[in-house]
This record gives sequence, C-alpha cells and structure tokens, in this order.
Amino acid sequence: MAVGDPTSGRGAVAWDEARELLVVVLVAAAVMKLLGPIAAWIQVDGDHFDRGVFTSALTGVNGGTGLMLIGAAVLLCTTPVVDVVPGLRLSVVVVATTATLMGSALIGLTLTNDSAMSGADLVWDKLRTILSFSAPGTLLAGTSAWMARKVVPFPGD
Repeated sequence: MAVGDPTSGRGAVAWDEARELLVVVLVAAAVMKLLGPIAAWIQVDGDHFDRGVFTSALTGVNGGTGLMLIGAAVLLCTTPVVDVVPGLRLSVVVVATTATLMGSALIGLTLTNDSAMSGADLVWDKLRTILSFSAPGTLLAGTSAWMARKVVPFPGD
C-alpha cells in the first residue's frame, strides 16, 4: 500500500462521510471556543456576575470561531441536498446564530463600557477592540447562519 494513495487500502473513506465528519468537528470546535470563557468564569468566580464578567464570558466569539463556522457552512452549502443530514444543517444554524447573538452582545457591551479614556482615544480604543476581536467572528458567524439556512447547491434540480 502506498502512503500517498488512500484508495489502495481497505480503510478508504468516501468523501460524503469525511465531509460530514469534518462539519461535526468544525461545529464541535466552535462550540468549545464559545464555551471556554464561560467555563473559565464558572471555575474562577461562579457566584459573582457583573458587566465585566459577562463581557469576559462572551469573548469566545472571535475570528477563529467564525472561520470554523464558515468552513462548516461552506461544506454544507456545497453538498447536494439529498446528501445532507438535516440535523447537521440545523446544528450549524443553531451554533452560528448563537455565536452571532453572543458577538452582537459583546460589541454592544464594548461600545457602552465605561472607560478612563475620553474623546478620540476612547473611540479609537473601542473601535480597535471591536475590529480586532468580536466583529470578524460575529460577521463570519452571521454569514454562516445565513448560508446554512438558505444556500443550496444547484437550486431547482
């Protein structure tokens, strides 16, 4: 059996199964990224909850999370409808919508957060924070939710 030739062995896996597994792994990894900061809050200070803690718990929404979700959505959207497990599509929609809501809340909290800065420094600091962290993940998650909900390959076939 040649190392570079997966078809030469008995353990070859069809792309349909591998694609489904990849979607599951991407969604599971995104869920872990979303839950990580929440779990850290529970471990460190589970009985104390304020605006700062809430903001910290939402920091799992970032570019990495968004990329995982957009990857899962693209895989789903390029798969013929008859080959997609409906629960798989629903899981991408639910996780991506949750990430979008979390990211939107994080953007709102960042914009309304009190700061010792003032004037242009305050605006640029908030803008830098949003554009560097929560905005890319929120945008990608929202696009993923829409894609998983609406886009199908070869409509009308």
